[in-house]
Amino acid sequence: MPNYRIYPISRAGRIVGPSTVIECADDHEAIHQAEQAVDGHDIEIWQEARFVLRLTSDDANRSVTYGRS
Repeated sequence: MPNYRIYPISRAGRIVGPSTVIECADDHEAIHQAEQAVDGHDIEIWQEARFVLRLTSDDANRSVTYGRS
């Protein structure tokens, strides 16, 4: 299974802590697991050098930005 990294991101777009490595079968599973990790920071999901998704921490107005496959 591929490794994905979840990075905490500040509102300014900078990494603000260490990444979390998760193993998932595909992007959908990685997104589902990453949604559980939103804890006051935006997060970005990467699969090696490929950007997958950005989730904002604002649960009321959660937005996502998808990467290119």
